[in-house]
Amino acid sequence: MKESPALAAAPEPAPPVGPENPDSANSLEQAQTIEEAIRQGNFVLAERKLEQYRLAYGKTPQYLFFLAKAKLGQKEFSVANDLLKTLYYYYPVFMADRPDYTQFKQEYIAPPLERARALWNQVLSRLTARDAAGKVAAANVTARGGAVAGSADSPPKGEPGKSEVSGLTVQERDEIKKQLEQVAADFQRVLAIEPKHVDALTGLIQCASEMGNAEEVLRLKERLENAPSHWEGLHRKRAEVTFLEARKAFREENLELANRILTLGIEGMPDDPNLLVLKAEILLKKQMFKEAMSCVDHVLRRLENHSEALRTRGKIQAARFDHDFSRAQGLLLEAEEQPVGSTAQNAKAREALDHYLEALNFDPANMLVLSGVYRCHILLNNPLKAHQALNRIKELDPHFKIPTPKNKKLEQEEEFMPDPCFVATRLFGPMAPETRALRAFRDQRLRRFAVGRLVIAAYRRLGPALAALPGRGPLLPVLRQVVRALAQAVAVRH
Repeated sequence: MKESPALAAAPEPAPPVGPENPDSANSLEQAQTIEEAIRQGNFVLAERKLEQYRLAYGKTPQYLFFLAKAKLGQKEFSVANDLLKTLYYYYPVFMADRPDYTQFKQEYIAPPLERARALWNQVLSRLTARDAAGKVAAANVTARGGAVAGSADSPPKGEPGKSEVSGLTVQERDEIKKQLEQVAADFQRVLAIEPKHVDALTGLIQCASEMGNAEEVLRLKERLENAPSHWEGLHRKRAEVTFLEARKAFREENLELANRILTLGIEGMPDDPNLLVLKAEILLKKQMFKEAMSCVDHVLRRLENHSEALRTRGKIQAARFDHDFSRAQGLLLEAEEQPVGSTAQNAKAREALDHYLEALNFDPANMLVLSGVYRCHILLNNPLKAHQALNRIKELDPHFKIPTPKNKKLEQEEEFMPDPCFVATRLFGPMAPETRALRAFRDQRLRRFAVGRLVIAAYRRLGPALAALPGRGPLLPVLRQVVRALAQAVAVRH
């Protein structure tokens, strides 16, 4: 085939892989024929079949892929590299399960590059030793009052064939020159296949500089200046294509496929905002809220006013709130249906409380969430925290009515929150006989007298501190015995 490699390797921006990569029985049969011809080394037949395929279906990814294989079989490595590189960056989805470009680089680019690097390290060590020896020799000549020789080919007396300044014999310099030529030749082999290879260009510049070829150094530096933008453009193209393909899969609700496609682009452009925001949308659909927020935060750290990232962050926060609130409501209802004070009730109430607190991070003034926090603390026998939640509710809306628990046996602490029985509630629970007896004594006896009201006022200050005693401390068991005895005494009198 007489087709320009540049035309094949750098097509116009590629449309999505799909209809252009036909799967009809006829096209599959043609593809099998082409592949068989390439495998058998019959490249004349392969090229003829490829031309027929191109005329029928156009320059599809499948066509470019088989053409690359044919060129590789014909040892046209530069053309094969261009074709595989085009496929990798312009058709990432097609190449997702085809490691041919990676294998090509490992087989035809990596060996000469590694060989050149290893030999260059040897040369560099000898050049370093030469420079060190030269400095010592120059210091010695200066110390004797002599002048440093201007030519390395003019050895001092008594040391035939060796320069006092360079520290190397003529034979050693010739060996270094040959090694440099070998290094340069290997770098050239790499550049013959991939002219934009940054490492090979950098290494060749070092060789040319050491060999004193200033004109070659300038020419290579011009090539090196253009190389990074070439690769950046290819990575951006791959990111653009993967974004379009992933967004299409996302709209079709194929989240796993969309995520796999996005990964292809993020590998080369880990900071691309479009890819990261779309990945956040995918993770949000899967209710992976922390991971989704991490993607958005990564974008906003660099682009704080990125509109799509800001919009997606709001969606994540709202979805996280809805998830936590709905989950908390369900768990609270389940907890209220369990036996009072049971292990099952406490476990569900704690889990519900965790979700309510997460929801508060998004909407700290939400009355339903605050009332849920309050009810959880009542179930968990945390009167102080329940009181704090209730105070917050009253600050926001004094007329807000907390939903009645489903279990009618549970009284709301709201009924006695102006003067809550902190200690008894903490020790025995809001519905325990001891708590009921003390509450009745307070409301029916103490409130009737001035001295009793002073006692109640003092208890308001002292009670929270006593209720906050650590559960494993030595004072709480003693306090429990004292309060139980007092409750029994007032119950008898009452």
